[in-house]
Amino acid sequence: MIVSDTLYQQLHRAASLFHQPTEAIILDSLRHALPPIFEDIPAGYQDEVFPLLAMNDQELLQESRRVL
Repeated sequence: MIVSDTLYQQLHRAASLFHQPTEAIILDSLRHALPPIFEDIPAGYQDEVFPLLAMNDQELLQESRRVL
């Protein structure tokens, strides 16, 4: 994977601050950035959760206001 020097420097600084290897910071960042795998969602919730995975932030905010 090729990343810009700026991004790599940000990751490297974060790794230094958290006393972690840069690779660990990259993997942790990816885990938090990716949506859940559909199969990981309990079957009883899949029909309700699936449409939420495709929504952007504004749509999620509107939906949360509608439901809550």
